Amino acid sequence: MRIRDPMRVLVTGLGLALIIAPMTTLAAPARLMAPSELNVLVGAGQDTVQMLNYFPASIRVHAGDTVTFRLRGVNEIHTVTFGPRRYVEAIAARLFPPPPPPLILDPVGALPSQPPGTRVTLTATLHGNGFLNSGILADPRTAGSHSFTVRFTQPGTYRLDCLIHAGMQAVITVRARTQRPAEQANGAAQNNSRRWPQWWGVNMTPAQDSTVSSR
Repeated sequence: MRIRDPMRVLVTGLGLALIIAPMTTLAAPARLMAPSELNVLVGAGQDTVQMLNYFPASIRVHAGDTVTFRLRGVNEIHTVTFGPRRYVEAIAARLFPPPPPPLILDPVGALPSQPPGTRVTLTATLHGNGFLNSGILADPRTAGSHSFTVRFTQPGTYRLDCLIHAGMQAVITVRARTQRPAEQANGAAQNNSRRWPQWWGVNMTPAQDSTVSSR
């Protein structure tokens, strides 16, 4: 069998491929990313210098991710504390008792809010108001707890503070687990379906009644 116009057959085949590809993308579901584990440094000072901050201080994660806060500052103590601002400030105000001694710390701020050894998951309703506290994280060279791991399951914005150092704070933004929302993927496919090249004088633009439609 002899093909009269090989070039037109080739162009027509390429055009069909361009039509089918966006339709396949249009039907593809949103992809989900696997949970991740991130590390945040708490303090980073040395013997004579204190760095009162979280590194980084602005963190973006997805629902299901875990963040481990690790104390790295020497001669420093800190906390990782979540909760309503006024509630956290009230706990910070009574953490250290006024003089004279003995020095007895307030247990609500000095001790972890969760039982030791449990998997910590932060939600907006934890303890009724989203309160979560690591307790005092000690100098890495001494005995005691030096890290605190938190799992985030609900999208939202979470502020954390150090009860010991006013102004030492960070913000964690938790986004939904979906890597690419289905509607965004569909929109991209629909936009691409409207852009067709014209090769060698052959019009590849689909007709108005094409099955690939934004409706």
